[in-house]
Amino acid sequence: MYNNLNQDNSKISPKTLKSFKVLRALKALRPLRIISKNQGLKLAVGSLFGALPAIANGMIVCLLVVFIYAIAGVNLFKGKFYSCLIPDQDEFEEIEHTIITK
Repeated sequence: MYNNLNQDNSKISPKTLKSFKVLRALKALRPLRIISKNQGLKLAVGSLFGALPAIANGMIVCLLVVFIYAIAGVNLFKGKFYSCLIPDQDEFEEIEHTIITK
């Protein structure tokens, strides 16, 4: 049985290596050990997570207000910016010569 394990280890596939690379992401969880040992940090993180529902409610209210103003703006300005009306075409003849140079 020991020989079989040695033979299998010598044939490590790239797919197996990718799965080990995923485990490197667990290094990001190391600060959680510090938080669990320090009471002050534990209190701060706990209160931060406790405040998340209230923050989410505030964001929902703000998005609702923005949505209402967006609907009102669309209804107010509908069709106003559909076309460009230039009263005097002679003003733009000089601009054409300054923009397009040969």
